[in-house]
Amino acid sequence: MKKRLAFLVGLTIGAVVTALVTPKTGKELQDDLVKKANEVGKKIKEFDIKDINFADTKEALKCKLDDAKKAIEDFDWSESKEKVQKKFEEVTERLSEIKNQLANVTEEAIEEVASGVEEAIEEVASGVEEVTEEITDSVSEVGNQIFEGAEQVSNGVEENFEERFKRRFDERFEETGDEH
Repeated sequence: MKKRLAFLVGLTIGAVVTALVTPKTGKELQDDLVKKANEVGKKIKEFDIKDINFADTKEALKCKLDDAKKAIEDFDWSESKEKVQKKFEEVTERLSEIKNQLANVTEEAIEEVASGVEEAIEEVASGVEEVTEEITDSVSEVGNQIFEGAEQVSNGVEENFEERFKRRFDERFEETGDEH
């Protein structure tokens, strides 16, 4: 039982020292301390106070407190501050890199979209040109067909006119009895 209690006390002191020397925000430290206190509270409830040898516990506690004092005295606050500052600078630099990458990706996307729009405009212009040529060819073909049809009608009318003129002319001469 003595070893269990000594272990419990050592665990508690170790957790407190670890929580105190680990660089964390106030809220994180608070949460960790509450969590560790709850764990220690559960362990304490499991022990029966009659089984505790206070002399051994006192000695173990004194050793752990001495270790904690030494850890606190040996803790290099400036080194810890430098480490935190270095991490902050690394994070800031990484965020700057990400920002630059996003800017490059955005620029590339804009160029790609612009290129796509330019290609689409060229395709539309080419299509309009082809349709215009087809319409021009169709109109020209229809115009030629109309002209040919008009020419045929004109020739037919002219032939018809000549025939009718001759027939009438012949009919008149026959009526008069004259020969032409």
